[in-house]
Amino acid sequence: MKKIIFLIAAGFALSVNAQNYSFSKSNEAYFSLSGATNIVIGDWTEFEKSIKMPFTFKYWGGNLGDSIFLNDWGSLSIDKTYGEEITFLGEEMSSRGVGKSFINYLVSGTSPNRIFKVEYKNIGFDGNLPSLEDSASVQCWLYETSNIIEFRYGPNRVQTDTWLDNGTYVSIYNSNFTKFISVEGDPLNPTINKTEISNVKSVTGMPMNGTVYKFTPPSNTGIIEPTVKIRVINNKVSLPASMVINSINIYNTSGQLLQSAINTEEINLSNLNHGIYFIVISTNDGIISEKKFL
Repeated sequence: MKKIIFLIAAGFALSVNAQNYSFSKSNEAYFSLSGATNIVIGDWTEFEKSIKMPFTFKYWGGNLGDSIFLNDWGSLSIDKTYGEEITFLGEEMSSRGVGKSFINYLVSGTSPNRIFKVEYKNIGFDGNLPSLEDSASVQCWLYETSNIIEFRYGPNRVQTDTWLDNGTYVSIYNSNFTKFISVEGDPLNPTINKTEISNVKSVTGMPMNGTVYKFTPPSNTGIIEPTVKIRVINNKVSLPASMVINSINIYNTSGQLLQSAINTEEINLSNLNHGIYFIVISTNDGIISEKKFL
């Protein structure tokens, strides 16, 4: 998974808020979406698409936004940076031919209990096997009101030696990649990682047909975001006076370190083009990371 790899490579030792989603696994019959809208058809190798959200959905305690963003890595992103925050495959994919592989979506139910469903159907991986001999189907469901997230896995004939990253990445991250939950190891009896963001691992095989992974936020209030926010005023990074800054690092969305400063709040951002950056600050109270438009 591109964004996970970026975070690991950058060596972020991020602290995680104690309030997190709970995880559960179950089994239900898988049915392909009927009457869904196709957004990617034909013979493709990569894509980036957006879908307007039909209802307000809270993600890690904040509103998701008016659109969700999809790409060819088996994930949903919360904005146009395609950060892959909601990942159910996390592998580079491609079409298995015209009329064989589809990216679909639909909305079922009635307000306030609608479900937004996205399906990756008969998707091939980073191999070159013909027809549907190396393919899988999976759906991601977002529930109105309860804000539950489900990954529903369908039939697959995946050849593991064609995977680029040696397995399926199954995880959800908040927008700043400071809180997360990752499903790892045996897909039948997975290990749940909520603390070791620098050691995220894949699921060792494609989950079986009918597998449902559910992520449920804390009841009622949702997850509380950290109250400490990074401010940038006149090229000066500002935090509460009680916090001692040890270092500041500025990364672009590709993980490249652009600016660095030690033991100071002063850092020159004037040479950066306007755009989205990750600011990572090491303090005596822990590490704070925030995605900001500068």
